[in-house]
Amino acid sequence: WILLQVPCAPVYCAAIGSYAPITTVDIASRFLRPLGAEGGDITVDILKAGRRLVVGRISIADRASGKLAAELNSTYARL
Repeated sequence: WILLQVPCAPVYCAAIGSYAPITTVDIASRFLRPLGAEGGDITVDILKAGRRLVVGRISIADRASGKLAAELNSTYARL
């Protein structure tokens, strides 16, 4: 699940407005199915961007079928 956080960090920093030290407050991951040979497409959504907390969701969909393969919901706090 660490690899799922990588595409999210720059997006979260952008939601805050600039690079700032952040820490993980909460992470919940769900792995629903394996990806096919074609791999997957990653989508990062910011659900809420406050002054101190940013809540987001990373979704990975199988490229061939379009079905959700994994999802990570996380909350980060600006230090």
